[in-house]
Amino acid sequence: MRTPSFAGDVWLPGDPGFEDAVFGRQFNRRVPDRLPTAVVAAASNDDVAAAVRWAREEGWRIAVRSGGHSWAGYSIQEGALLIDTYPMQDMELNEDRTILRARPGIRGGETLNPFLGEHGLIFFGGHCPTVCIGGYLLQGGQGWNCRGVGWSAEFIESIDVVTADGDLVHASTEENADLFWAARGAGAGFFGVVVNFYLRVHPRPKAWVRNVYVYPISLTPEIFRWAYDTFTDVDSRVEIVIVGQHLPPEQTGGVDVGPVAMVSGVAIVDDAEEGARLLEPFDTCPVLDQAIAVERHIPTSLAKELEMQYQQNPEGHRYYVNNAWLQGDREDFADAFARAFSELPNRKTFTLWYHQAPLPPISDMAFDLQSEIYFSAYTVWEDEADDDRMIAWTTDAVTQMEPWTVGQYIGDSDFGRRPVKFMSDEHFARLRTIAGTWDPQGVFVGYLSDTEGLTNVNTWETA
Repeated sequence: MRTPSFAGDVWLPGDPGFEDAVFGRQFNRRVPDRLPTAVVAAASNDDVAAAVRWAREEGWRIAVRSGGHSWAGYSIQEGALLIDTYPMQDMELNEDRTILRARPGIRGGETLNPFLGEHGLIFFGGHCPTVCIGGYLLQGGQGWNCRGVGWSAEFIESIDVVTADGDLVHASTEENADLFWAARGAGAGFFGVVVNFYLRVHPRPKAWVRNVYVYPISLTPEIFRWAYDTFTDVDSRVEIVIVGQHLPPEQTGGVDVGPVAMVSGVAIVDDAEEGARLLEPFDTCPVLDQAIAVERHIPTSLAKELEMQYQQNPEGHRYYVNNAWLQGDREDFADAFARAFSELPNRKTFTLWYHQAPLPPISDMAFDLQSEIYFSAYTVWEDEADDDRMIAWTTDAVTQMEPWTVGQYIGDSDFGRRPVKFMSDEHFARLRTIAGTWDPQGVFVGYLSDTEGLTNVNTWETA
């Protein structure tokens, strides 16, 4: 076998460091039981192109990784070449400071936004600061205040892509438009390697203001019904979330108060007084007088918000995550929702309810499936012996929601364990047609390692 020359590092099975190159940067320590045929840590566009051509010569398929935050480890596929773009981390602003060229290995919270902050700018990227932008943007990008700002992928102006032929092409709404359409939402099923994103950036809001309300978990049904009826009318500059979680011991004086329902609103504006006014509807909860704790008008910032995300998403842990876009009468699924919040299997697990309404129109891109309520369960543990129990709990939590589930967000998915619809039938058919044009031989592995890939259906509706 001929191994090409690369500027970056290359590992083959049996090489010292091979397994670390495969698994070392996987955020989820519940790593898959699969091994690639080789790993290329691409340091340049030429490295990526050479890796693609090498795979074709050897008859290998190709998987791509940027940050290693895929819960299911989609980039680690048996017998495929793993192209790791993490070494590609340079970025630059254009002259009028409106477009940022950014490499896929850049971490959105740790690298990209601190750089933009020096210029008074922001890109509304992912919540967890260690997530790299490559995979995040390809799956749509559910970022800060998505209900008001929109999906992060909507702010991609253009991309540079190494195709299945090993060619470097530019794609935008005007050039290779079909490839550009597919890249914004295909996620792990994208049939190319994006080596540059050109992102539209914005002036950084001057004031971030947070209100937090901690309620006994037993009040979750009442809180949910009130939130469902109230938050659609809250200003779109407010990010809204309800979290079912255990409080850290330092916040409770060491006393275990059990799980709680935490209602949080963050106004992202230019004036703190306006932010406080926008948060007033949070004080209308009918069980407000039973809250365990209330904090209003807390001055915060993107940096402070990201710091809290480190605590909620600890490194070195095992994760199983699943989710559902919910739609229907709130009375029908309020109790199931409350159970998922109150019956947490351990202290590190948390469940999320994001209020997305009123839903803004989505740009013309592959990603198109959403609803007003987003539910996600993040099960977090350390001991491998707990794997089956934790996975079963998460699966049960989302399965309870199936009568009201229209689909799922690909970013919190695990198609190998729970294949659920992630885009409309029309968009999925179009995506497969475009894939047939750009990757007719199926060089890129797609969502699963089989040849047919995902069928994009809700299995409980077709059984």
